[in-house]
Amino acid sequence: MMKRRQFIQGATVSALPIMLNGFSFRAFSRTPLLDLLGQSALTTGRSLVVIQLSGGTDGLNVVIPYGNPTYYQRRPTIGIPAANVLQLNSMMGLHPALTQLRALYDNAKLCIVQGVGYASPNRSHFRATDIWMTASDSTQMLETGWLGRHLLYRNPNYPGTLTPAPLALQIGGSPALMLTSQNGGMGITITDPNQFYQLIQGTVGFIEDPPPNTPAGAELLFLRTIEQQAIQYATQIRNAALAATNQTTYPTSTLGQQLAIIARLIAGGLNCPIYMVSQGGYDTHSGQAARLQSLLADLSSSIAAFQTDLGLLNQADNVIGMTFSEFGRRIAENGSAGTDHGTSLPLFLFGSRVVPGFYGADPDFTRVDGTGDFIYNIDYRELYASILGRWFNADAAELNTVLLRSFNQLPIINAPTTGAGEEVVTRFKLEQNYPNPFNPTTKIIYNLPVETNVKLTVYDEVGQRVRELFDGVRSPGRHEATFDATGLASGTYFYRIQAGNFV
Repeated sequence: MMKRRQFIQGATVSALPIMLNGFSFRAFSRTPLLDLLGQSALTTGRSLVVIQLSGGTDGLNVVIPYGNPTYYQRRPTIGIPAANVLQLNSMMGLHPALTQLRALYDNAKLCIVQGVGYASPNRSHFRATDIWMTASDSTQMLETGWLGRHLLYRNPNYPGTLTPAPLALQIGGSPALMLTSQNGGMGITITDPNQFYQLIQGTVGFIEDPPPNTPAGAELLFLRTIEQQAIQYATQIRNAALAATNQTTYPTSTLGQQLAIIARLIAGGLNCPIYMVSQGGYDTHSGQAARLQSLLADLSSSIAAFQTDLGLLNQADNVIGMTFSEFGRRIAENGSAGTDHGTSLPLFLFGSRVVPGFYGADPDFTRVDGTGDFIYNIDYRELYASILGRWFNADAAELNTVLLRSFNQLPIINAPTTGAGEEVVTRFKLEQNYPNPFNPTTKIIYNLPVETNVKLTVYDEVGQRVRELFDGVRSPGRHEATFDATGLASGTYFYRIQAGNFV
């Protein structure tokens, strides 16, 4: 029998056990297998660009069900004539202002995810925005954002220990809740493009006057802390900006200039995984036609310029982007040539690594709630889970920590990763079990890049074998095993995998 001291010395432990009225698990092995566990894309070289469309986007007039006559019955005034729609198939098409997004679609760089929302949707701008930013249920109040939790999970000592480059960069607006963790803001905010150019020219400095000892002063101190954190990263931002030049012409709009800055920083080597920008004006209660035309033309041309630039800068495979808005609009037009606050809506994912085309069912005008508005088809957190898992290689433990429970991943990103079952597995990996602690069952997930013999064994604290979960040949890919501890004493258990030459 192996002694406990020998057992622990011969193993590399992946996580400390936590005991809460049940069982705890540790994964262990000798290197190199578990050494790879710690390399789960803390720095992948990949970036996500989030574009917030503030105000509540009228999805029905953005991605248009022109082939469904009910659309025109409910929108006799503001419905887009079928002859003007940029038709993508026999039923669906894009607003005529989205000509350059249509080109991205034709070039397999645009994914349209339809019917995105959540149960019991909120129609308040402020509350609905918080829900999308925090990844909460409708009735759940959270004070941290989903990307903030993701960044903290991978950088638990931040901001006490600053990273070489900012973890997130927001251009425009006040610091977003989406990028906030229990440790505070996980990124830096540049007020506008002008401040960026002042920053790289070295003309931005500290404000030395102490804030007043009042609630307003506390808010001011917070904002100054964010600004001073940005200054601490000034050298990295300046070096990246000076190392690259935009290779195409962008719109002169705020959104266009924000995306131009991001492309320049990415190409210049700023290893920042998250960028966030926004475009306002989508609260179209009246006079919608002209406003939406202008907004969508700007959105389309700005994203298209960004994608062109990334290609010319050899960065296209390293970046994906997504849009989101706090809610869609109502199905029926109102009496002011506009639309009021609604429920679900379509979102755009763009980039060379997205799976192009439509995902999700077309709008179903018979599937509505008690107020006559669409019932969502895809939980918005499934989109988040897909980005974290398929783009940033998040494993099950991280996904459940960040999103607070498990959500399906959608096949909308085409990138090799070890974080999603349907993608290409490129290395051996043994993940932390979930849930942990558990009572009485838990799941163990492991990835195999090649077909090999696999033995998965559970041991108790003194090194005695408790159970053989699998012993046989497994094909390449992502595999899952369930350990049921029914009948066993509460305590800490260990699991060990032997896969070919990896132990």
